[in-house]
Amino acid sequence: MDKLPVSECFAGIAGEGLKTGLKTVFLRLSQCNFAIEGHPCQWCDTSYAWYTNVKGVKMFTTEELEENLELICLKTGIREICLTGGEPLYSPVKDLIHWCSKYYSLSVETNGSLPIWKEECCWSVDIKAPGSGNDKYNLYSNLLLLTDKDQVKFVLSDRQDFEFASRIVKSYGLVNA
Repeated sequence: MDKLPVSECFAGIAGEGLKTGLKTVFLRLSQCNFAIEGHPCQWCDTSYAWYTNVKGVKMFTTEELEENLELICLKTGIREICLTGGEPLYSPVKDLIHWCSKYYSLSVETNGSLPIWKEECCWSVDIKAPGSGNDKYNLYSNLLLLTDKDQVKFVLSDRQDFEFASRIVKSYGLVNA
């Protein structure tokens, strides 16, 4: 049975995107494909979640995580869950995402380099601009799967990054009227 590497789980307030200001339970998984492959994103604010062999990372089965999330949500009354990382899609999370989507309002934050799929969650896809050093790893086919409930994130460092993001937004019709 697969186990997922958990860096931390906590209740807080969503600070970015469509769910800004909502009470949320954050489940941060460890491991990031960018860091493991030797090209971590220079803008990452969670380098402590890049690897599983660091202090504090614990391994849980999907069933254990479901039980723990249910207890936290019952205890706090929170109905929003955010699965983040590291890179959550680097772990076998499909069953967990499906379960969370069934019972809670779920956001999944991904660095945009691994495939997403049709699911009843809010995908938050980070498109890496040239200033990140990881723009060549963007999986643009993910953008074709997004719906109105999903979001795209860009972290920009300069005019070149802004122009890059503008081209992507226009090319994929990412602006809602």
